[in-house]
Amino acid sequence: MKELGEALKAIFGRIAGFFDLFDLSFFVSGSVTLAALLFWAYLANVRLPFEVDGWIKVLAIVLGCYISGLICFAIGRWIRIPKSRSKQISFHHSLFNQVLEGHGLSDEKPFKEYLKRADLIGSRRLYIRLWAEVRQVEELSPSLLLLNRYWVMAATYDGLATASIIWAFVFLIWSLGLGVSSQIRLAFGIPTIVFLLLVSYFCLREANRFVRNQVEELVATVAVMRSKAKQ
Repeated sequence: MKELGEALKAIFGRIAGFFDLFDLSFFVSGSVTLAALLFWAYLANVRLPFEVDGWIKVLAIVLGCYISGLICFAIGRWIRIPKSRSKQISFHHSLFNQVLEGHGLSDEKPFKEYLKRADLIGSRRLYIRLWAEVRQVEELSPSLLLLNRYWVMAATYDGLATASIIWAFVFLIWSLGLGVSSQIRLAFGIPTIVFLLLVSYFCLREANRFVRNQVEELVATVAVMRSKAKQ
């Protein structure tokens, strides 16, 4: 029975690995973006130069959603986390350091040595190391699942922020000349654009919240692991 359990665990692990690679969270923002593009094509009366039907059409829609989601995620992450003057990706240094100090880890090894390397962005390297430590301990798999969940939700909101901007751009084009009379366009289009931009802003804020939760959970998990090791 033990061998059967291990075999099933390995099979489910491979299935989970496949879905981690083909991240389903990208389909959320991708489908919203694809709907915006199709809506624009409908307003502009754009027709494809060829007919697509059957399983090829389904495959094209799936790939279109996934690729659109990847692009939206990349743009949203770039908007939310701009590069600093030193061309290094910005990181939540202050938050990470505060959480480490709150759990009493900032003065312990190897945390103390990492935090001293300010020129090498030691706190970010330490953050990556903590992820590596959590992945190596099987007992921490529940926390790892939660951490991955936080990452997925942050990525989803990053993508939705971009998708909302794309929808706002489509409504802007529509308000400038496509569709019905200009009075109706302006009366409906401008409030919709403002609403969509607000949605994008709140999506970015929500993505930041999940990132903060991720940092809190990661440090707390490592703190628990080290406390058990000292007992």
